[in-house]
Amino acid sequence: MKGIVLCCIALVLGHASSQVVEKCRTDTFPPPEDTELDTVIVNLDLDAEERWKAAIAPAQKDIVALIDVITDQFNKYVLEAADFAFDILLNTLPEPYQSEIKGIASVLELPPGQVCLYNIFYELFTVCTSIIQEDAHGQLYHARNLDFGLFLGWDNGNDTWLMSEKLRKIVRNVDYQQNGKSVYQSVSFLGYVGLLTAVKPDTFTVTVNERFNKEGGFIGIYRWLIGDRNEKWMGFLTRDIMDQAGSYSEAKDMLMNDKLLAPAYYILAGNSSGEGVIITRSLDTTLDVKELNPKNGTFLSPPNKTMIHGMHHLFMMIDEHLVTSA
Repeated sequence: MKGIVLCCIALVLGHASSQVVEKCRTDTFPPPEDTELDTVIVNLDLDAEERWKAAIAPAQKDIVALIDVITDQFNKYVLEAADFAFDILLNTLPEPYQSEIKGIASVLELPPGQVCLYNIFYELFTVCTSIIQEDAHGQLYHARNLDFGLFLGWDNGNDTWLMSEKLRKIVRNVDYQQNGKSVYQSVSFLGYVGLLTAVKPDTFTVTVNERFNKEGGFIGIYRWLIGDRNEKWMGFLTRDIMDQAGSYSEAKDMLMNDKLLAPAYYILAGNSSGEGVIITRSLDTTLDVKELNPKNGTFLSPPNKTMIHGMHHLFMMIDEHLVTSA
């Protein structure tokens, strides 16, 4: 079984297209009113298989179209093998994520294995960047870009990645609630139950960036398949932190010490001056910790240097906008 799963994962990534450079946009801040995201509520008091249904149902068509971008790359025999393999993998995932994925699959009327593949894709491949900046007044800014969807089909008509187009339609603000009150929020893709970007109000913020390494997600998934399941899936760990950590220091401890299935950069910010850190993770240990230095003002995550310059420019635009709006 583990051989089938790994083979199917390799086939998914083997269909990557050659990179095409997109045009630089200069009209994204302040954001246009028509780009404001809708907010959906995930009620954590409901059973895991039920809590996503109200959020998923209205976007069923768009989520299925996204998953079709992946599945359309294969003939029916490869797809049948992938459905079988990832369905088996799904049944090994920890709760509540396993049940949440199954509940989403039932709403989408898709094989659970296909929804499972969508939920673990970030463990394998993407490109992204985060930045934390503290201004002269002690105000912390935490931002990220998420190049999730690169290399899976190029839309020549719109000069963009086909998967990115589909993802854009299902981006939502997600408000996780208990007892009718907000516990934490995220900007996320509907159908994805982990967290790549999250805010615990007045406590801390977390973003996850992919880290390329020879001992990557394939190694972690192989360990998982042969029965070593002490590691955490990257997006699931972020959500565990939002559920369990009550402070910046508790979140930092979990990010540094919990074992992972894939190498990553975790970027964490608190609510006080100097509370910011980039944690460089391998599967088993923390390799590097860079703390925010308020005197220095900014530090950056290294994966995507082009986006770093763009984000720094964005922060200057934000600061100028705040000054002129005051």
